[in-house]
Amino acid sequence: MIRYLLPRLRSRGVETIAASLYASGLTPAEIQELHTPVYDCGRRGRWDIGALRRLAEITRGCHPDIVHTHVFSGKYWGR
Repeated sequence: MIRYLLPRLRSRGVETIAASLYASGLTPAEIQELHTPVYDCGRRGRWDIGALRRLAEITRGCHPDIVHTHVFSGKYWGR
């Protein structure tokens, strides 16, 4: 979903970044094709609070206007 959403937003002039709690699974070539910074928080399990800290640092660094989240983890950790 993100592979399709980010390029379309960027083509409309929206500055984007992507942050994933778990490894994104994208290759360096795929990330380069997105023309968007991609951050992996490296969450190592249910109780990995360090991933939440890393996500907060990313969020503070970019001051997002909109945050889009998916599934259970993103729904709660992304808020």
